[in-house]
Amino acid sequence: MESESPSVDSESPALKLRAFKHLPGLRQLRLGPSAVELGQGHDFPPDLESLLLDRMRVTRSLASQLALQSLVSLRLEHCKVHAAALRLPAGLRVLVLTGTGFSGLPSFPSTLETLDLSSSNVSKSELAGCALPCLAHLVLRGCKRVTSSVTDVLVDACPMLRELDVRDTRVRHVLDVRPLAQLSKLSVDCSVTVSYHVSYHAGLKISHF
Repeated sequence: MESESPSVDSESPALKLRAFKHLPGLRQLRLGPSAVELGQGHDFPPDLESLLLDRMRVTRSLASQLALQSLVSLRLEHCKVHAAALRLPAGLRVLVLTGTGFSGLPSFPSTLETLDLSSSNVSKSELAGCALPCLAHLVLRGCKRVTSSVTDVLVDACPMLRELDVRDTRVRHVLDVRPLAQLSKLSVDCSVTVSYHVSYHAGLKISHF
C-alpha cells in the first residue's frame, strides 16, 4: 500500500544501502546497528527527507556526503562520527547528535530550528562559535562540560531560542536566563534556582527534575 510519506525501518544485517536508491518516493529511513554496509552518499534515496542512523560508524567519506538537498531531519544517535567532517544540507531543520562518539561540531546551516546534543562532549567554547539565527529548541541534557555560564554564549549564538534543556549537566545552584529574551520553556535539575526577567519571561515555563 502506498502512502504519502513512505518510510523504511531496517535492522537486517544483509541489507545494503544501495537497495534503497531506486525506491520511488521514499521519504523516511531508519538504520540500526550494523543494518547496512554504508557506501557512498549517492546510494541514499534522492528524495529522502528524514534519516536516522542508530549506533553506527559513519566514515569521513560518508559524513561528507550527507548534504542531500531534500533532507530536513538528520538524527545520528550514539554513532561514531567525526562531526566536523559532516556536510549538512542547506535546508536542514532538525539535527540530533547524541552520545560521546563524535568530536567537534559541524558547520550548521542557518535554517536549523532544533538541535539535540544530549550526552555529548560539547563545550561552551564550541557553542560560542556557532551561528544559529533560527534555532528555537536546544537540548544539552547530559552534557558534562556545560556550566551555568552557557547562557552567556547562547544569547549571541541562538537569539531566537525558545526551549532549553540543561538537565544532568554542570549547571549548578543558579542559572541566569535573563539574556535569553525569547525563552519560554526551560528544563533544569531540581537543585537549580533560575534567575529571569519578570517582563520578558512572563510566560516562562520552568520544569525541575
